[in-house]
Amino acid sequence: MTEQAKKQLEVYRTMILSGKKGMSDPEEEQAQQDIIAILNGEEPVLDREMRESAISHYLGRPQLTDDEWLELEKEVRQFIEDEGLSLDDLGAFAHDAGETLTMVCNGIRYEKEKDRP
Repeated sequence: MTEQAKKQLEVYRTMILSGKKGMSDPEEEQAQQDIIAILNGEEPVLDREMRESAISHYLGRPQLTDDEWLELEKEVRQFIEDEGLSLDDLGAFAHDAGETLTMVCNGIRYEKEKDRP
């Protein structure tokens, strides 16, 4: 698998697991790690103001809509097919992000089907 394909999978993984559009910036990621550190009784890296600003920015990013979830599922499937990636290539992506994407999209399709007269 190419480095570009690995990077693209990480973009998809981040979107799927967060349910938000786009990638977290490094400050958002550090703020999340700092919260875990605080919960573990460790020292955070960012000061409180920076941490709160980064978390606010993260929380302010829009969630994926139902239609965007379904479109993301198509895009990910097409990417995997175009790249010729195997289950071994996908590794952890298939087990966490792939399963999450499938569950979310199946739930959306179920709700849409249920709402049809």
